[in-house]
Amino acid sequence: EVLNELAAIDVMDLDEGGRVDLLSAWEKQNGYMQAKQFEILLGVAGDQPGGTENGIWDGVDQEEREEVGVALRLAPQTAQDRIDVARALNNHLHQVKDALASGEISLAHASVIARETWRVIDDGIDKNALEELERRVIARAEFGTPGQIGKFIKKSIAEIAPENFEKAVTRDRELRNVRIYPEPNGMATLVAFLP
Repeated sequence: EVLNELAAIDVMDLDEGGRVDLLSAWEKQNGYMQAKQFEILLGVAGDQPGGTENGIWDGVDQEEREEVGVALRLAPQTAQDRIDVARALNNHLHQVKDALASGEISLAHASVIARETWRVIDDGIDKNALEELERRVIARAEFGTPGQIGKFIKKSIAEIAPENFEKAVTRDRELRNVRIYPEPNGMATLVAFLP
């Protein structure tokens, strides 16, 4: 009903403020549809990664991601990312999913929140700490870009769940490395993963 009402509005009949309000109203409806699509994605791909026990972002759902990719006309990796976000929102980040469905946050915000919290979810963050993290991030999302929210999440994890943050720091420290790849004409590419 809301979509039909919005579709019936002629944007040219509105003043500048009304046009912005109409755009905002359509974006809120988009959030609702995206939340519903994530529920359907979970139905297609299942609520756990296929063939792995390594964590929610480490599993590859070969058949499922190909089906999703074809249905949505997405590259396989993009389809896998959507499946992973759907799992995070439906299985763990219920407040974030509700905020997306109500139009409080955008799809970009919800995706960043899911990606930035997956490690602490995988590490077994306390349920109350995760709920507090969700509350903080949703409140901040109204005033920040997805990139700003990603940084805010990292800071909030360090405050709310310092033991989980420390695990992530330790894990990343163990992955430090420097690599050199030979290039033509006596040149090389230097890649460093360092603090």
